[in-house]
Amino acid sequence: MKGSDLTVENLAALAEANFVERPYNCSEAILAAFAQADGENPADVIGYATAFGKGIAGQGFTCGALTAGLMMLGRYGYEKGLDKKAVMAEAAVFYKEFEQQFGHTHCKVLSGHDCDDPASPPFDIRTCGKFLRFATAQVQEFRDR
Repeated sequence: MKGSDLTVENLAALAEANFVERPYNCSEAILAAFAQADGENPADVIGYATAFGKGIAGQGFTCGALTAGLMMLGRYGYEKGLDKKAVMAEAAVFYKEFEQQFGHTHCKVLSGHDCDDPASPPFDIRTCGKFLRFATAQVQEFRDR
């Protein structure tokens, strides 16, 4: 089944399930969802996103769902025939909408867990579902336009 044939809600739910129920980090979960929707093998693409989990290399910075969304916007923008300037414009809108929706872009702020601080509250994997759902839905809506 092609990604454009899936509903936005179903694809977003698939990305969240990949994160919560499978051994994927947030970035991998989004790439895997789009691969699954496109009839591709997730194992062929998740490696592109591995280092972006837990806020880029586990440092707690830019949210992995946000970075994966940006990667997918780039891929689908080029597939649509957009030039670099147009892809960057779409990416900027997406980034700003993410930040406006959630008030921040850093993993450790959004998740409430600082991977570098042993005294930090434990990471709750379900907290991040809303970030994955938002990023996936935004990319799919872009794709559907």
